[in-house]
Amino acid sequence: MIFRERLSGSIIAYAAGFGDPSYATFLRGLEAAIFGMERLAESVTWPWFGLFNKLAVDNALHLIGESIDAAAHAIGFDIIEHRPAAPGDKGALERALGTLARDVFQNLPGTTMESPEIRKLFGEDRDMAVPVLALSEVEAVIQHWIANVHHQPPRQGLGGDLLTEAGVPAELWKKHEASIPRRPLLDRSIFARLAGETRWVTVQSDGVRSDGIHWNSPGLLALSLHPKTKRAKSGRDSTKFRMTINFNGIGQAWVHDPYREEIIEVRAVGPDAEYCSGMTMEIHKMIQDFRRKEEKAGRVKPHLLQARRELHSKLMDLIDQNRKRYAPRKKLAKFVQGHFVADRRRKVLEVARMEDDGTIDLSNGVEVTTALRTVPAPATDVPKTPVPAPAVEQKSEPRSAETRRKSAPKKTSPAGDDDDDIASLLARNPDWKKKP
Repeated sequence: MIFRERLSGSIIAYAAGFGDPSYATFLRGLEAAIFGMERLAESVTWPWFGLFNKLAVDNALHLIGESIDAAAHAIGFDIIEHRPAAPGDKGALERALGTLARDVFQNLPGTTMESPEIRKLFGEDRDMAVPVLALSEVEAVIQHWIANVHHQPPRQGLGGDLLTEAGVPAELWKKHEASIPRRPLLDRSIFARLAGETRWVTVQSDGVRSDGIHWNSPGLLALSLHPKTKRAKSGRDSTKFRMTINFNGIGQAWVHDPYREEIIEVRAVGPDAEYCSGMTMEIHKMIQDFRRKEEKAGRVKPHLLQARRELHSKLMDLIDQNRKRYAPRKKLAKFVQGHFVADRRRKVLEVARMEDDGTIDLSNGVEVTTALRTVPAPATDVPKTPVPAPAVEQKSEPRSAETRRKSAPKKTSPAGDDDDDIASLLARNPDWKKKP
């Protein structure tokens, strides 16, 4: 999922993950679009971020409904929904996605291409649809392509009112950066609460539990001792409270206090704290599936931390086997090197000035880093080339017969046997005119 700014054509954020796009993925990208991308690769700078007034979305299920309306209301922007089955309304965005898929994803080791039918054309020996890259490696390539490749050359439709006029996204962003709306003070946890997984839990003396994880906080003590909080007994359940788990870091959660209308932040404790370190809800669900499969196969069901280690070990063994076979590091290096070579070839020579005679001496050009094509203009102090005066035919007075006889060419005899010299030919043909 990408976020594209329409005026400059810059991709200001992206959100990558496993599985289909979701509302949680959208909010992760939205946070990056407003506050900036984090965990950037080396040689990558990311000045493209900020608050916006309007956000245009398509009709995907995770981008319509009350959830995204709540995000727009909490952060402060308007939602513009594109018409269904009208890709022309967001043609530039679709083009950016297509370029990203064609120039990046389909050139990386382990690519799945557009479909299984396309993969069959390349044979089974190719490194396709096999896990050879970590998600961090894929994100590093995406960041490099967006910052150093996509934003640097001129692109049509950005230079003015005509679609044929080109502009450089990075230069247009810098030019209009001052017009970005000022971002108000925002609590970044609002994104996690909006995208979080909701659970209904009971408060015990040692905290709350859900999904096999234990959270606790001193604030829960007042909630458990409140007079309206009921304990379970025959014919009555305990009072349950709404808890929202951080989708991007399940070690953090928030319990809603309905009595004081407050939010109590809780953290994973004990052995679960190590398990939840850097754990997303998406990966947590995969580990839960792995535990159920182990139990169904008749093996001992591992606890969460052990299951995480076992699953990680199996995946790394599989990736190591594929890395030894397909050598993805060399292909990644070749992929990035190709972009640097193309960037060097894109550089143009800007001629400083014309010579006095109006010619352009390319040897005096200087290399510039911009990708804009410039046309050299003549210097104002170059003197104009003098134009020769037209020849004027002078009339002469008519000559007399005696004068014509004296000026007539004399016939000379050929010297020796060579009768093809110019003097002899002119002598034999007085009507010929000799060039001056």
